[in-house]
Amino acid sequence: MRLTSTLRIASLASTAYAVQPWLDKTLNYEERLLSFIAQLNDTQKHAMVQGDTELTDNGTGVNACIGHIQGNSSLGTPGICMGDGPAGVDNSLDNVTAFPAPVVAASSWDTSIQYEFGQALAQEHMGKGRNIVLAPTINILGSPLWGSRCRNSVRRPMADHAHGGRRYDGHPKSGSPRVPLRKHFAAYNQDTNRFGNGPEWVTVDSVVDKRTMLELYLPAFKASVQEADAASVMCSYNRLNGFFTCENDWLLNQTLRQEWGFEGFVVADWCFSTRSTVAAVMAGLDISMPGGDLTDGYGFPA
Repeated sequence: MRLTSTLRIASLASTAYAVQPWLDKTLNYEERLLSFIAQLNDTQKHAMVQGDTELTDNGTGVNACIGHIQGNSSLGTPGICMGDGPAGVDNSLDNVTAFPAPVVAASSWDTSIQYEFGQALAQEHMGKGRNIVLAPTINILGSPLWGSRCRNSVRRPMADHAHGGRRYDGHPKSGSPRVPLRKHFAAYNQDTNRFGNGPEWVTVDSVVDKRTMLELYLPAFKASVQEADAASVMCSYNRLNGFFTCENDWLLNQTLRQEWGFEGFVVADWCFSTRSTVAAVMAGLDISMPGGDLTDGYGFPA
């Protein structure tokens, strides 16, 4: 009887895999991915690269996801929940730990502490149903007046290099598929004018030569990719040498993907980073947040 039941279950599973081979874990990732993409129409593809939630109920304690990608029950794919933050679970959710500011642990120069921090933080995000953690912040600390300094690493580039490569290694090893997202890529070091001012809403422009970028602003991100196998990166609000970072080919395609070998996905910072559709996609942007239509944070067509 037990054997019959087992065979029946196995038969049902085989039938399901034949219809939906992307669910068959005996196949390699590329086979599963290609078979899945082949089943998607244009609307379904768009839904996977665009958020489907608004921010109106965030901060009320009822929405665990500051960003969400809808699932598809007919295809057997779950939704994806994204949430902050670098110093612990936020969004007014209860029963979570108030960790010390990340800069405190980073200032210890002890990468093992960063690793343990990542493990603990991953467990708490997992408990709130989050799949992608919008952290860590690994920009260099250039000014004590920067509003995001408390959730950032230390200002010395080589320390950022070490912590960028090590801090959130703990996430994927803590018992559940959860992805840390390194931010903000790149040269994002002040909050003043980060959203821009009307009528054209042009944001602050970080003018930095290539050598300075490679030696000061990018080592932590490079370490995240090449030493910690980062799966996701967030492009930032600011411009870099005249180009918005989320449509900056040198930054996303030439440096991140081609030079460093990044194989993950790039997410735009919330609301005000997606300034175009075609230009951003061609430059290397994968996911626009929070959604759910093709407009930017200012209501203009993206």
